Amino acid sequence: MNYGFISVIGLFIGILIAKYTKEELRNGEKWLELMQIIILVIIAITVIKVEFNIIGIILGIITAYFISKEFFYLGTIISLTIKEINFLASSLTLLYSILYGSIIYYKKKLDKIYLDIILFFIPIIFFYLNLNLISFAGGALIGIAFKKSKNIINLFKIRI
Repeated sequence: MNYGFISVIGLFIGILIAKYTKEELRNGEKWLELMQIIILVIIAITVIKVEFNIIGIILGIITAYFISKEFFYLGTIISLTIKEINFLASSLTLLYSILYGSIIYYKKKLDKIYLDIILFFIPIIFFYLNLNLISFAGGALIGIAFKKSKNIINLFKIRI
């Protein structure tokens, strides 16, 4: 769970970076959001590859439609993943957190940070209860990435 603390620090690093690069954020917001989607998909594919459970994946995608708080699912993955991929998932979560922190600073939604941090650390309970929700969380991240991709299409003004 030590990696979890480092990943949350990424939120504050992102805010700090955004504070000094406001001009660049105006032009780069859509690219930051695109990078967020890519990172979510990479994390999801990695954990699903290791812990494949089709029912968990489907339930995760459905749940993400209603509850799209990615830090809850990222916290679930970091608290439950096996040692071999925990460093990779944590590193990608750190990158995601930096991007997320920059975007919420730019959009002036800093009040969301507290809820995201709380949601990130709630899954520690799953670790102690020996619940295996990794496929569920991976599916949820895919669902969230899909929802975010609709927004990014509008930002890039791509017509499908």
